[in-house]
Amino acid sequence: MNKKYKLTVTEKQANVIRKALEIYSRIGLGQFVEILYHPQWWLNVNDTEKVHKDIDNLIKSVCGFENSNMSYGIYSEEVDDTCRVAYDIEQVIRHRISWDNNPEGGFTVNFGKPMKTSKKEELPKIEENKEEN
Repeated sequence: MNKKYKLTVTEKQANVIRKALEIYSRIGLGQFVEILYHPQWWLNVNDTEKVHKDIDNLIKSVCGFENSNMSYGIYSEEVDDTCRVAYDIEQVIRHRISWDNNPEGGFTVNFGKPMKTSKKEELPKIEENKEEN
């Protein structure tokens, strides 16, 4: 039996979780350049060309890709399922927050129904906690 958990978070906390899951899944795809976009480092990068070359070298040595423009797809057999689980959770959180903030909908991927990518886990469920608003 799979245990289930309930977690109550603020919207800001949900967005931090969403972004952390996105970075985790992207790194698992070989998209190490995402490290540059972390708010801790983004404003501190002075020589982006050098940093990109360093990341390209890291990607080449770890993943075998020629540069940071290459990566695995989320469905690739090379990708660990934990990356897909992280992506699925990120999609569900992103979708809920988008609809809660814009009930009329929108045209971005945020409003599309999340697609299950994990081979082993079902999509999580999320709802707005209206009792504490």
